[in-house]
Order: sequence, then structure tokens, then C-alpha cells
Amino acid sequence: MMIAIQYDTGCPGQCNGKGRCVNSTCQCNDGWTGTDCSIGSCGACVNGVCDSGFCVCTVGWEGTACDQKATCLYVNNCTDEDHGVCYKTNRCRCLPGFVGSDCSIVATCFNVSDCSGHGVCVDFDVCKCDSGWAGPNCTEFSCERLAACSGHGQCKGYDVCSCDNGWQGDSCALPDCSSNNDCSLHGVCTSPHTCTCYDGYHGENCTAMKNCTSLNGCNNHGVCAAFEGNNTAVMCRCFEGYRGDTCDTV
Repeated sequence: MMIAIQYDTGCPGQCNGKGRCVNSTCQCNDGWTGTDCSIGSCGACVNGVCDSGFCVCTVGWEGTACDQKATCLYVNNCTDEDHGVCYKTNRCRCLPGFVGSDCSIVATCFNVSDCSGHGVCVDFDVCKCDSGWAGPNCTEFSCERLAACSGHGQCKGYDVCSCDNGWQGDSCALPDCSSNNDCSLHGVCTSPHTCTCYDGYHGENCTAMKNCTSLNGCNNHGVCAAFEGNNTAVMCRCFEGYRGDTCDTV
């Protein structure tokens, strides 16, 4: 004799495997909600915060509500509080200088000069350098507070940059136009040894005054200016109310 088994197929998404379908309605498991049990439900989050419908537990706590204290009995309780912390059952998060499942092994950095006194040994022959130092042995200056000299110089001392030709400033971020007489105060230094002159001036040093004689002196209705990116070619920049190549049109 054959017995027919009838399944309830009327639930949305068949409850996504996170609940039971009863009379075409999902009865969600703990921690889930919604008509198809697809939405995480935080609940209390006793020792954590709710993020996107789920509890994110503080280190040392676990469970759907972060109410279960993590224990590390099988890994010697991470050896000591100075060695590491128990962040999940039998899982240690070791502090710098200690390694191993129970954080009992003291890392050594013999092959990298014990970090040269400018860092801490965080794993075997792996240094975490102090601020201002870099390199596998922590013997190189980093100038990290000076943006590593902005890519335009070399770090020669603790937060001391030696700038490449054409750059200046503590972090070598400013273009240098000293060879152009600093644009003679008639322009701005926009890149190494390159001036962008103010209206009325031109030349490499912005020392020559423009008169736009070829443009009829802009008819006294504008100022003579350089084309952008070309300090030798001139154009008229007309006053308000005037237009045209020579500012002769109202």
C-alpha cells in the first residue's frame, strides 16, 4: 500500500531554510523574521551592536545575542592577559610579540636586528616599526608625518626631507621657481621652474609687460593677458560690457 505524503508548498521562498512552513505561513527560527524569514533580527545584543539585522559581538562574547562569554580553556586561556585575549571559544587573539594558538610563544626577531630599537617584534622576524621608522629592521626613516616627502624627495632624517630639484617645503609638496626669480611677484609657480603669469605680464620670469599692440591695445576696454599655458602669446581679456578679440564690440 502506498501512502501519499503532502507537503505545504505555500510559504514564500519556503522560509529560506530558516523557519517552518505552517498553514502557508513561515514560523521563523530565533534570530530571523519577515514573511519569508530572510531578515535578521537582532534582539537584545547584550554585549555587542546590531548591524544589518545581526549582532556583532564585543571581543570575548559570542552567541546570537552576544550573551555567551567566550572561553579558552583548551588553549590555556591565552596564557596570560598580557599575551592575548579570548575573542571566541578556544580562539585567542595574540598581542604584539606573542604567537601560537595559546599566545604562549614569544616571537623573536634575531634576523632583523631585533627591530633596532625602533619597533616591536610581532611575529618571527617581522617588525612593526614605531612612527617615523620603516624597513624590515626599522632602520630607515619614513617621514610618514610628511607624507613620505610627497614623492618628490628623500627622507634623510626623522621627519626631515631632502627635496628633489624643482620642489620645496617641509614635505616637498610645493613647486620651486627660485630659478625663475619666483615669478617676479607677477605670477604663481604652478610646477617646477614654471610660472603662470598674471594678466599683463609674460615671459619665463613674468617680468615682461604685455601691451597687445598687435591687438590695438585692447582699445582700452580690457587687459592684455597670456594664453593659458603659453606665456609668449597674448590675448585681450575684456572688461565687463565689451567683447571681441580686441574688446571693440559692445
